[in-house]
Amino acid sequence: MTQESFQNLFYSEIFPQLGKIVGSISNVNLVSSENQSENSGPNNQLLQFLYNSMPFSNLESEIGLQFKDKQIFTQCFIHASLCHEVKQLNGCSNQRLEFLGDSILGSLVAEKLFKHFPLYQEGQLSQMKAMLVGQEGLFQLGHALGLGRFLLASKGAGQTFLKQIESVGYQKAIADIFEAMVGAIYLDQGMMGASHFFEHSIKAFEEQNHRSFISEDRVFDFDPKSRLQELCLDQFKLMPEYSTLTVNESVISGAVNSFACTLKIKRKGHELESSNSEPLSVMEIIETGKSKREAEQNAARIALKKLK
Repeated sequence: MTQESFQNLFYSEIFPQLGKIVGSISNVNLVSSENQSENSGPNNQLLQFLYNSMPFSNLESEIGLQFKDKQIFTQCFIHASLCHEVKQLNGCSNQRLEFLGDSILGSLVAEKLFKHFPLYQEGQLSQMKAMLVGQEGLFQLGHALGLGRFLLASKGAGQTFLKQIESVGYQKAIADIFEAMVGAIYLDQGMMGASHFFEHSIKAFEEQNHRSFISEDRVFDFDPKSRLQELCLDQFKLMPEYSTLTVNESVISGAVNSFACTLKIKRKGHELESSNSEPLSVMEIIETGKSKREAEQNAARIALKKLK
């Protein structure tokens, strides 16, 4: 089932039924999160209804894991916007699971890096870990698994995400789902289950992209803007300047709703480096991308290659 067909199923058939289910639940008094016991949790009837109504079992088969607790599995996909729209789902968003999953992922990635790079020092390993468990890396793993198919958001947010799948907001939503799944699997099946899911995700990414997820080149390609900034400050004592504009098909052939970024790096001449009045030489790079961030990252990536 494609992401669009899943979303159509949810908003046309399932979402309208949530109100009826809520109305049929009598005397529901949600306990505040501060007073919840371990087993009380949010509204399990609504969570079970969502699990039964949608093809979540397909995803369980795809990742090779069967959840004992179907409610906590369903909770992984609930965006905070849906809880605002359906008040009885208050406390059911994936945010708490995301918090737990972030810590579990940190341990799993740290172990892999420790084994893969025996000559690296703590600072290098910490930088690599931060990049791999950042939003972009987790989005790529979640995207490889097709987690966007199961995103449960409010109608407005869901339609926006569907139209803007390259947006930072959508990518964050998918990265959050991935972290929440790691947390949920840890609670349901322990660290071994969480490790299995992480390894399965890496394999899915590598099969689809034909490249390694954890490698030195890939890690240092994650955030070229930050690395370029460090290099410019160190060598030229100046910041790179970005200017990004929306472009259309008439400007760049075939690039509809794209962004064009002009990157300028000013460099002082070596022989006059101590003079404040010296003329500046300028490196100018123009690159495009499907988002403002992507265009700027692409420009920074090219600049790094030229400055090597």
